[in-house]
Amino acid sequence: MLAADSKAVVLQYAGVMAERRFDELYKYMPEKVHFNDVEISRDRFVTQFSEQLAGFPDWTFEPLHIVTEGEFVVAHLRSTGTHKGRFMGIEPTGKSIAVTEFSMYRVVDEKIVAVWVLFDALSLTQQLA
Repeated sequence: MLAADSKAVVLQYAGVMAERRFDELYKYMPEKVHFNDVEISRDRFVTQFSEQLAGFPDWTFEPLHIVTEGEFVVAHLRSTGTHKGRFMGIEPTGKSIAVTEFSMYRVVDEKIVAVWVLFDALSLTQQLA
């Protein structure tokens, strides 16, 4: 798969996730996906993202940089939201946050088969304090 094709799949997937159209995720992910090196179901992947949204219902992300190499796509993102629900054991604070995130995707046959995510958890918890 060409790098441009991999990037297009990831950008389409990002649009689906940003608009919370989880019922369309099957178009971009197989039934099983590797998330941070652990194989989980697509449904579990959605559940994990939904739990994040429960804490930050207005969560958004802005791609700052996207780099592609063959079947791999790396995105440097700026994520923002308002802490309106319980998250990581922290009760709602009403505070607005902004964190940096890096996500890497592996795309095979026009499906995202693996996702690795690293975000600045320290900055997030400091902003909620």
